[in-house]
Amino acid sequence: MEKIISAMEVGLEDCLLEIGPGLGALTLPLIDRFGENLKLAMVEVDPELVIFLKRKILDGKSFRILQKDFLKVTVGDLSVLFNLSKEKFRVFGNLPYNISSQILFKLLELRSLVVDQHLMLQKEVVDRIVAKTSTSQYGRLSVMLQAFYSVEKLLDFGPESFEPKPQVRSSLLRMVPQYSRSQKLKDFDTFSRIVSASFSMRRKMVRNSLSKYLVGEDFERADLISSVRPQDISPEKYITLSNIVFQKQIS
Repeated sequence: MEKIISAMEVGLEDCLLEIGPGLGALTLPLIDRFGENLKLAMVEVDPELVIFLKRKILDGKSFRILQKDFLKVTVGDLSVLFNLSKEKFRVFGNLPYNISSQILFKLLELRSLVVDQHLMLQKEVVDRIVAKTSTSQYGRLSVMLQAFYSVEKLLDFGPESFEPKPQVRSSLLRMVPQYSRSQKLKDFDTFSRIVSASFSMRRKMVRNSLSKYLVGEDFERADLISSVRPQDISPEKYITLSNIVFQKQIS
């Protein structure tokens, strides 16, 4: 866990939010290194784990914990944990692999409050998130997240790094919100719909998969050839295409 903490480059001025601390595999070493001055809040859904954490970590200390499903966390909840009018927070956690994509999209909703994210995920998921355009792993998840974040895989871990041992390899992912790119987007729902439609027919040319939304001249406006396939379109170009569709809808 020391490798993860070092990769996060934590400072005492940072406000940290841990998703799903569990038994404290990351939390305890972090506190051991930085002490009680660490600005740390946690969200944990399991009431028994919350009791354990309060006994193990929180007694007589200023760390905060919210018992709640992270997928149901609101800005109001976060305001209780942090002074959102003055500070943003850094997110970290070893995410439950069965709902990792849902948590990533929940974090996407909260990105304006976040400095960065360091998340442990299944290696195959991380490889998809950081995949380059025109590669076999580049897909909907790559586009949806790279449109809003700078993403980087930092470390790989084998099953032996965890207890109990998972059946899969894991990777540590760094995600930093990129507002210069996402501010160009006019409507998130349209963007999501266009990306999903494109990759629903991955082997088809986009003029076929997006024929419901776009015609030939629209692709020319986006400086794209309509015979291109979904995996050959960058996140920036998907933003351009979705903006064209959105403009047509409101015209």
